[in-house]
Parts: sequence; C-alpha cells; structure tokens
Amino acid sequence: MEQDIKQEIVSIQLDSESMIPLYVQLYRHIKQMIEQGKLSTNFKMPPIRWMAEKLQINPGTVVRAYKELEKNGFLISKWGSGSFVAEVPLYESEESDEQTAFAYQSTAFSEGMIDMSSVALDPDRFSAKSFKRAVNRVLDASGGRAFTVEDNLGCYSLRESLALELSKRKIMTSPQNVQVISGAQQGIDICARAMIEPGDCVFAEDPTYPGALESLRASGAKIIGIPIDENGLRVDEFERKLEVFRPKLVYLMPIVQNPTGLSMSQKTKRKILGLAHFYDFYVIEDDYCSGILYDEVESAPLKAYDRDDRVIYIRSLSQMFVSGMRLGYLIMPSKLADSLKSVKRMTDIQTSGLIQRIFDYYLRSNLWNEHKTKLQESYQHQFAASCRILDEKFRASFDWCLPSGGFCFWIRLKNGLSAKKVVEESRKRGLIISNGDAYYVYSKPDDHLRISIAQVSEEKMIEGFERLAEAIAEIS
Repeated sequence: MEQDIKQEIVSIQLDSESMIPLYVQLYRHIKQMIEQGKLSTNFKMPPIRWMAEKLQINPGTVVRAYKELEKNGFLISKWGSGSFVAEVPLYESEESDEQTAFAYQSTAFSEGMIDMSSVALDPDRFSAKSFKRAVNRVLDASGGRAFTVEDNLGCYSLRESLALELSKRKIMTSPQNVQVISGAQQGIDICARAMIEPGDCVFAEDPTYPGALESLRASGAKIIGIPIDENGLRVDEFERKLEVFRPKLVYLMPIVQNPTGLSMSQKTKRKILGLAHFYDFYVIEDDYCSGILYDEVESAPLKAYDRDDRVIYIRSLSQMFVSGMRLGYLIMPSKLADSLKSVKRMTDIQTSGLIQRIFDYYLRSNLWNEHKTKLQESYQHQFAASCRILDEKFRASFDWCLPSGGFCFWIRLKNGLSAKKVVEESRKRGLIISNGDAYYVYSKPDDHLRISIAQVSEEKMIEGFERLAEAIAEIS
C-alpha cells in the first residue's frame, strides 16, 4: 500500500516551463492527494532528498512545498522524524479565524438588532446596587491604596480568598501558586509564550475556542486537533495521536466546552491525567463557564484530580462577573511558576488593584455566591425555554448538542444548508449569530452555527429564533 502511494507521488508531473513556480505545482498535487484521501492522516511523507531525486527537482523546491503545506495545515513536521499528513482541511476559508469568529461581535449594532453571538452577560442581570456597595466599602477601607498592588502575583487578600474558594471545588493550592491575570485570554497567551518554542506540538479539542488557537499559533505551535463527538472528547483518537505525536502541551475545556457546551466525565478526566503522566505533557485547563450548569454534571475541574502537578488551571472571572472588567487567575504548577510569572510581568506588570479588591470583597461578603445563584436561576429558565423552541421549530433543519451548561448551542445544519448563507440571511433580518467554521483547528465545514442566549432577554431570544426560522425558510 505504502509502495503504491509512493509510486503515485513520484508520477507527479511538473511543468518547468509553466509560469506557476514548481513548488506551487508540487504543493497543489500533494494537497489534492490529501483531500482525495490518497494520503491519509499520519502518513509519513517521503524524505526531501528522495522526493527531489525522483521528481528531478531541487531539494529546495520540495522544502518550500512542504512548508506551504505545513503552514496551511495539511502537514505536521516533527523534528528528527519527518513530515506527516495532518487532519484534512475539508474547506479553505477566505477569512482568518479571527475575522470569522469575531466579525459580528461589535456592539455598534443598528437599532432592532438581536445579538445571539456574544457570550458576554446580559447587563440587566447584574446588580449595580451590589457593585456600588462593594466599590464604596473598598474605597472606605483602603482609600488611595485601593488602586495599588504590592505583589506581581496580585493582591494577597484576593489570592487568599481564591485559594479558599478553590478548596470548595477540591483544588488544594496556596496563594503563592495563584497568579491574578486580566482574563482567560491573557492566561492562555502567557502559557503559550512561556512554554512553546516554534515547532512544538500542541493538542487541542476540535472544535475549540479560536482565541486559544490564535495564541498558540502565534508562539509557533503546530496544533493537532482531537475530534469531539456527541459524547465529548474522543479519547480513543487522543490516545492514538499521542502514539504518533508527542505534544508538549494540551489545551482543554473539560467543563462546558466552547463551542459545544459538553462536559467530560470523571473517567475521561482521570484517563487524560494518566496519559499526561505517561507521555509527559502539561495540560492547560480553561474553566470557561463552570458557574452555570443545567445538568447533573460531574463539575469537579480536571485540576481537582491532578496529583502530578501537570495542570495549569485558568479561570476567567469576567465571564461570570462583568465582561468589561478583565479579571481572572491561573494556578501555576511549581516547576513552571517562575517562567509564567516572568511572562506575566512582561505582559502588563499587574492587573488593576481596584478590580482585584472589589472581587475580593465579593468573595468575602458572600455577594459572589448570591450573584452566581441568581444567574443560575435566570439562565436555567431561559435555557429550558430555548430547548423547547429548538425542539418545536427546528428539528427538520438541524441537530444540536444539548449543553451541560453555559449560554451556547452548537448546531449542525441538515439538508445541505450553508452556515455562511444562514448567517448572512439572519443578519438581513436583524439577527446576529456565529458561523461555526472559525472554531475548527484546520478544517472549515460550512454546516455549523453557534447560538448564544447570554446577552438577550427571554423575550428577545424568542424573537431571535423567529428571525432564524425565517432566514432558514428563505434559503431552503
């Protein structure tokens, strides 16, 4: 079989008189073979010198073709081992991940627009009265010192409160291992910059959060996607790929994964940590939205089972608190603490002292528990209503993952419907939703949407689904 494939590769015809460069011609031939399935995932490509000799071209031409294939996600290079076929990009997007993912997230909407793309909290569900009380208490107690931070790790009182809060979720840590950050995105970026060298292999769920992929790629990581099905992470695929590629880092969202909303079982979490020990890699656990759960979910974080100190736990507080106030924290494994702290200092020195003290007050005065309880009750009711609407109106048009929590529905369109066309037609009707293609590691299927109920009232949500139904009817 392998001999047949190599024979087909060496039969590639390149035209030296064409205006198209030879490396581009070679790139296109190999790309076509990958897309047609002739070169399967993890197939080891022939060595550069062998390929150059057989095709009677300069080795540099093969190098350039391989580099272009790698850059566009068709190949993965492993130092000292060669180049391997990556997951096949089924569609090539004309837009970058960032453009596609966040194209409709602007707040400058026309009057009457309904935003069901943003995961920022509905401002009307936040108690300004409680927040004002917290600000006044902090300023009365600390005066001008409320704006200062004496420690690069963050305010000690907040780190102490966070360590206590974490113990309730079975994560045992000390304030010395807590680094306050300006949101989860900064935490992911810090980890990438501290740990990744160009060419390092990183695993990520596929689909996943585009911002994480952006940070990892910016550090030179070669990202391998681990597929997710209706049961969550495909552990069999994860283990199979570990045997071929040895990642330095794995990025996961074990509870309420973005965009699918699925959560891992305790068995899966323990399996991943066992593999981390055996294959010697670290895990970034992005705890994106574990404060809003709709099911009897196994809600202990992956970090709660970490006896090997291999999990870097990142929690965004702004996602559940006030989106405009960028605040979060990460739990640092002892061996990585110095490098993570160093990158944080280079990034922005410290996060706002006032914001830290306000949140510390929320934790110590029980305002945080009250806030979470109200949010849970509010979104629980809205989630149930959205499930009824989806079941009644859209069974013929799409399937969806039933999320274990959070604010989003991950939808797969049926009957050949194009996600791009649904997004465009919905916008014409004043509804903003997210195209799902941006959440994939490399492939860009045109059949997924992410719909969020975070920033809309129940009344607006119902109207939004009406507009979506009209948009689908128009293009069906």
